[in-house]
Amino acid sequence: MTHLLQRRTLLVLLLALLATACGPREKLFAAPTNVGGVLVSVYDAKVKRHQLWVKMNVENVLDVPVVIDRDLMAVRLPGGEMLPRASGVTTQHKPYVLNPGERRQVHVDFRSPDHDLTTVGTTTLVITGVRVEGTAEPLATGEIALGRSPQPVHHAKTTQPAKPRSVPKAETSTLPEPRPEARQRMVAVDLRALDARNFEALDGTRLEQAMVVRLVQDGFAVVSPEEAQADPSISVVAVRVDDEGQVVLERALGRDILRRETAANGVPLEELHLELAQKASDLASLSISQASKD
Repeated sequence: MTHLLQRRTLLVLLLALLATACGPREKLFAAPTNVGGVLVSVYDAKVKRHQLWVKMNVENVLDVPVVIDRDLMAVRLPGGEMLPRASGVTTQHKPYVLNPGERRQVHVDFRSPDHDLTTVGTTTLVITGVRVEGTAEPLATGEIALGRSPQPVHHAKTTQPAKPRSVPKAETSTLPEPRPEARQRMVAVDLRALDARNFEALDGTRLEQAMVVRLVQDGFAVVSPEEAQADPSISVVAVRVDDEGQVVLERALGRDILRRETAANGVPLEELHLELAQKASDLASLSISQASKD
């Protein structure tokens, strides 16, 4: 009789464990994001208790081969904790090489024994393992929010390989001269509102797209000082145009975001601050020039 009760108890426990393991997976959504010239489109993401699975298409839109190291991908929880790729902790996978215009599927998974990932809120997929073949430095750090509702698509969906385009170097690009009447006034450019049409209106290069994507990923928007003053909690880069027609950094907020980026990649805080400020200034100059043509 005792053995029968023990067997029944064990059977009940096994059924309970099986029911837990086979529980439903909650679907997540993400917007396509350009990471240093690689378009990342999440097409299947699911979460269940302590596990998260992400399937994505990665497409090289540069004119040089790039390397994708999936073992360097991670997930950041709302509290700031980083989860490394689960299957990349004890084993290493050979990085993918994508030729210009090439696209392939990448699957990654993450585990967190200490957190129920279905209740922690919005998680962020962090992509750092993207670099040009033959180089060691990463092209960019991409952050893709994984939310419970479908995200707006900011990039056109392509079924054919993207036509490779050269990425001009920032130090050799010539910024157009702004109108005289645009001088001595603040420039307001809301980066969160830019889409593919706005990219074409600026100048349509991959460089400008990468600049905007990087600023948006870091939580920045170029706004007027009045807007910044009204809500000091928003992350902004405010710029102005001086008498010489040069775009000058007025103020930069959102230091907590910079510190988070610095801690993740070991980039000096001031160096990253200046880099983002320069990108914002360049973008504002192009916006002023385009406005003068309209």
